[in-house]
Amino acid sequence: MKRRRPNNKMIEAQAIDIGGLQTLIGGLQNALIGTGHNGDATQICAQQSRLLIEEIVHEIAPKSLEKGVAAAKRMVRSHFLPGPEVAFEQSKRGGALGITWLYAGPDFLAGTKNEDLRPELDLKSSLEFMRGEERRSGNAWVNLGEKTVKGFFSSEKIKTKRGKQNVMLMNRTVIKRQVFFKLLEEATLSIGRMKASWAATAQELASRFGKGKMFRNWIMRHLPSPKAITNLGGLDNAQSPSAEFGSRSRGITNFEPQIKKAVETRKRKVAEGLKRVLNGYAYDANSGNRIRSHAHDVSEN
Repeated sequence: MKRRRPNNKMIEAQAIDIGGLQTLIGGLQNALIGTGHNGDATQICAQQSRLLIEEIVHEIAPKSLEKGVAAAKRMVRSHFLPGPEVAFEQSKRGGALGITWLYAGPDFLAGTKNEDLRPELDLKSSLEFMRGEERRSGNAWVNLGEKTVKGFFSSEKIKTKRGKQNVMLMNRTVIKRQVFFKLLEEATLSIGRMKASWAATAQELASRFGKGKMFRNWIMRHLPSPKAITNLGGLDNAQSPSAEFGSRSRGITNFEPQIKKAVETRKRKVAEGLKRVLNGYAYDANSGNRIRSHAHDVSEN
């Protein structure tokens, strides 16, 4: 009886050719990272940071210079009224009933609370006062009509009709006339400063990467902005680029909802843009072509 020899089988290890995979990885790496500022990752990070800033600038009030001027004037007038060009002499101003009478005409007599008369306030202190005090509600000028009002300023009765003269009460802090109008001018010139604190970073990104929009002159006039937070050093890290930006402007926290809205909108657009970039890479690979940059596939909106 013959004995069968066992059929010995061997597995022979062959070298796996990964040259194609290495080429693919190298192509992806070159497209994503590149050299200097040429990589898609850096280009997209810079672009999306700039577009986010542009959206934030758009969302922050005012929407136009005209609206800003109107709002600035309303703000000043919600706190102050200008004193008269020619006021009563001190002996005619009264004050015993809590009112200082300032001036009069044929059909009116105008006065204000003693404590609301602040001629000592200059431009700087008026700005500080306005920032620290609540707005005054109600009409700036109160015409008390023809009836007698008790307790409006004091416990004493105030006659609100003097012959043909109606008594007018100034329901604001009264400052020097020239200070009041200088304050209006200062408030108007400040329009756009908060927007500029963001626009400063967008302009720097535009200068480095060659794209961007020009903002309105009433925003650009405030550049460079001392309130801007700009740190673009992270864009030099081609493998993990980043950009840091923000604003130290007074009152910026009032616009937190608008800023969050802009961030959420940009997150969605970034995701859509990255899908287009990845689809572009996949198309190049499947076509047997060299993988090229697709940062330009991300929309400028």
